[in-house]
Amino acid sequence: MKCLLPISLALLAACGSDEPSSSPEPAADVTVASDATASDASSTDCPSGHIVGPDGDCMAVGIQGCDDMFIDPETGLCDPSLVDCPLGSIPIFGGEDQGCRPVGIQGCDDMFIDPETGLCDPAYVECPPGQIPVFSGDDQGCRAIGIVDCYPDFFDAETGRCDPQEDSCPEGSMAIPTQGCVSLDPPGGCGEGTWGNIEELPGDVHLDVNYAGDDSDGSREKPWTLYGYAVGQVQAGGRVVLAAGDYDQGMLVSKSISLVGRCSSMVTISGVRQGPSGPTVMEVVGNLNVTISDVTISGAARGLIAVLGAKLTLLRMRILDSQGTGLLGFHSGTEISLDTVEVSGTKPNAMQQLGDGIVMLEGAQLLASRAYVARNTRVGVFAHGLGSSVSLDETWITETQIGADGLMGDGVRAWSGGGVSVSRSLVSRNHNIGLAALGPSSSLTVRESQVSETLPDGKGQYGTGLVAQAGGSLAAERVRVSANSDTGAMVAEHASNLSLEESWISETMETQHPSAVGALVLLGGGLSLRRSVVSNNRGQGVALLDSGSTATISESWITGMPTNVPGIADLGLTVGDAAHATMSRSLVSGGHITGAMAYGEESSLQITEALIAGVRSDAIKQGGQGLQSSFGATVEVTRTALHGNQSVGLLAGSLGSRIIASEIWVFGNLPNNNGVGGFGLQANTGSEIELRRSVVEDNSEGGLLALDPWTSLTIEEVWVAGSTTTIENKGGYGVGVSLGATVSLRGVRLSGNHQQGLLVDSSATSALASEVSVSASTAFSEGKSGHGLVAQEGALLELSAAHVSGCFGAGVQFYSAEGSVSGSLLEGTGLGEQGTADGLLATESQLQVRDVISRMNARAGALFDKSGGGLTSSLLTENSIGLVNRGEPGLGVAEDSVIEGNDQDRLDGQGLEVPDEPLPLPTFAESP
Repeated sequence: MKCLLPISLALLAACGSDEPSSSPEPAADVTVASDATASDASSTDCPSGHIVGPDGDCMAVGIQGCDDMFIDPETGLCDPSLVDCPLGSIPIFGGEDQGCRPVGIQGCDDMFIDPETGLCDPAYVECPPGQIPVFSGDDQGCRAIGIVDCYPDFFDAETGRCDPQEDSCPEGSMAIPTQGCVSLDPPGGCGEGTWGNIEELPGDVHLDVNYAGDDSDGSREKPWTLYGYAVGQVQAGGRVVLAAGDYDQGMLVSKSISLVGRCSSMVTISGVRQGPSGPTVMEVVGNLNVTISDVTISGAARGLIAVLGAKLTLLRMRILDSQGTGLLGFHSGTEISLDTVEVSGTKPNAMQQLGDGIVMLEGAQLLASRAYVARNTRVGVFAHGLGSSVSLDETWITETQIGADGLMGDGVRAWSGGGVSVSRSLVSRNHNIGLAALGPSSSLTVRESQVSETLPDGKGQYGTGLVAQAGGSLAAERVRVSANSDTGAMVAEHASNLSLEESWISETMETQHPSAVGALVLLGGGLSLRRSVVSNNRGQGVALLDSGSTATISESWITGMPTNVPGIADLGLTVGDAAHATMSRSLVSGGHITGAMAYGEESSLQITEALIAGVRSDAIKQGGQGLQSSFGATVEVTRTALHGNQSVGLLAGSLGSRIIASEIWVFGNLPNNNGVGGFGLQANTGSEIELRRSVVEDNSEGGLLALDPWTSLTIEEVWVAGSTTTIENKGGYGVGVSLGATVSLRGVRLSGNHQQGLLVDSSATSALASEVSVSASTAFSEGKSGHGLVAQEGALLELSAAHVSGCFGAGVQFYSAEGSVSGSLLEGTGLGEQGTADGLLATESQLQVRDVISRMNARAGALFDKSGGGLTSSLLTENSIGLVNRGEPGLGVAEDSVIEGNDQDRLDGQGLEVPDEPLPLPTFAESP
């Protein structure tokens, strides 16, 4: 600190009094001047936002265009703090439609409102296992997702999933997620005697492979032993009744009849016949109505085929250990209805091909209820071709095995125009894909179901729960997608669409890839996510890649892992490689590294009415950004709140990246695990941020920060307040600009920031500030210097139409810098930590001062130390000292400047303390 001769304390103590003091006052009284208020401008004829200028004309200072609600009646100037907005809203004090504006998620029920912030925060409500918060529309609250009527014995209370096990049920029954263990026996059981509980009906023809007589006539007493005789005798509409036994006979059904077995556990059809469709155990051909019940079909061929328009009903039966296909429907008009049926253990055929459980081809249709489809090969259930359809209700498709070629192992597929609907069903522990819609016009709808624990294929790849690809469409409602491998849900390629409503994607696990993804959009696919939750996936929550890929996310919650795993990039929403996403009325929270990010040229992300909160830095102390734009991407965000993120609320990093933000509230962001950062907004490396009609408050280290050449900040009609220093006493500025960046401020309020309202540092760095209001709201103390605006180390600051009041040390300070101050009011500066207390302080700087009023400052109205420039048309009054002009080159003072009414109007300044070093440089958050 430079100090040549001591100055009388009387000059300082007199500031703010009507008459100069002739005796010294205690040093503690020096800071009383900081409480001085501006002269009452309301008695003039000047309009709001104006004061009487040095020339007697009205002069605009401070924020212009404020609504009357924001005008201080004592000063006539705009002060956004005059309006006490309700929690969850911010003051909008510029442009159209001013007033208190709600931000964040709108339309929430009161149960989701955080009482501390007033914001809708779905994380505020802890829902029971298996339920998610629904925080929009009607009927809000915790909503059960997945198999909502899961049988109690199958419900896992820890995970909230419906989780039956293969050995959950005794022999002769199967596990149905909604009903428990369902018997495959007929009502009343298998009964006694040859025919059990089968009641004889007129026209019945009986078949008993174990009958030893040679007098068969189809009666109960003398049944046929060969199917061919029985089917030849039975009339259309009649029944062939089968006794217990293993029927080593392939069967062709060519009449509209019923086949009724005593019990599926006692009647097995295992023979193979050669037909037009190849080797088959049983085949139903033509426009027939056929019912088959209470039998097991199990043979070394295709199990059961219905073709050419057959109408087939299956009840309480099993199709086991077939080869090639378990159950096949072929041709338009073929319809299969089944209830309480097991199709399991299908293997590839003799050529090591296929092995599918249930297949509908070329327009065939299946309606299935209470089915168990397990341990088949390649595909569990398959609809292929236009018009082919499958409807599955209360079904469990599980453990589909990888094909002989090492591929697939899918649970359910709709392919090449096929359609599948799934409800109240469980698709679990399959390989490659759980549910898929593949190919043009293919569609799959799934409701109140669970898709879980999908495993990789034979190459260790994939393991995705839901897939829409190559033009397929998949729609999910109230679906739980959990603990799959690599990806929970994926949509890929143009014209492919994936829609999830009131669904939950969670706990996706990484396999070969370094991280997993909850929902993935690739190659031009489209995703719609509404009233859903994406949580605790080991990597990314929602990710978009490639040109044409789109996502619409609304009323949803994306959250990361509760604890960071080293090596796992825990990201919420990422949009890259020219993809585009919109997000509204949604929450992004928790996780590590970044909450929401767009990266790459032509990538864009639009966010409205959202909350981004609680993103943390990772285990190696990197990241913690709430919202980020990188590598040339554009992010637009409006009516959104960002708080409690570690490192920075919004980050624009790398050349060409851009963030456009309006009507947002950025507050309470925290330092990362290294104790660095906590900024509200940061732009660096040639990026750009435009911020309008917003509030940035109570952030750590800085409200807004711009670094590096070609980086720019545009700040309009924004209130930046309460920026604090870190535990290492770093930062504390409202706006910081350094290393060649530029900033433009208009209609901005800077108040209560601990160190500086605006800090402009280093050569080639510039700031243009107009119509700004700058003040320090707290008295000077350790770690709270309270400067107004500071330019240093070669920086350029051009300030106009400003109102700078109640700061400490200096209202406006230049140190080895250049610039201008015009049309501004500088008043009420109190004593700062460096012993200064000046309205305008310039050290080794060059600047032009015009039409400035500097008054009621505790030391000098203006102090120039070894500085040059000019003072024109200005008024320095009611200060301890009016003007100090010392050292070369010296300030040129025009005759139209008035320096009067000060305790001492002019002083050469010998003995006055001035800064002899720049203020500490701002630090910044690391980009990932």
